[in-house]
Amino acid sequence: MGLGLPGLFFLVWYFDGKARDRDARKYRDDMTAILNAYREDTKNMLVAFQTETRAILAAYQADMMAQRQMYENNVILVKAYEALSKDLREIVMLNTSQFQVLSYNVENNIFCPLNRVKKVAGVEA
Repeated sequence: MGLGLPGLFFLVWYFDGKARDRDARKYRDDMTAILNAYREDTKNMLVAFQTETRAILAAYQADMMAQRQMYENNVILVKAYEALSKDLREIVMLNTSQFQVLSYNVENNIFCPLNRVKKVAGVEA
């Protein structure tokens, strides 16, 4: 076969190039598979994160609605207590005035029948 030294170099270069191409193709395929797996994992993690975040936000929204309802209930309670305290204040004022009248009557001994008769007659006891 007489290829000579240049032919031998050519054959070595050719087969070496084929081996390098094969290695480069395998490396590219491996890196593509790794990159696709990474993308898939990242996508799955993002979907899981979004799902968890939505669940957390839904729970937070429910908690905030419950807290808002508590505040609204407290406002209603305060208004009812205010009305009750106004009514109680009026009752206390009425009782105080009645006790003043009673105190006056007791001090002047109006409930004793003898003193009433004397006062009607104009006699001081």
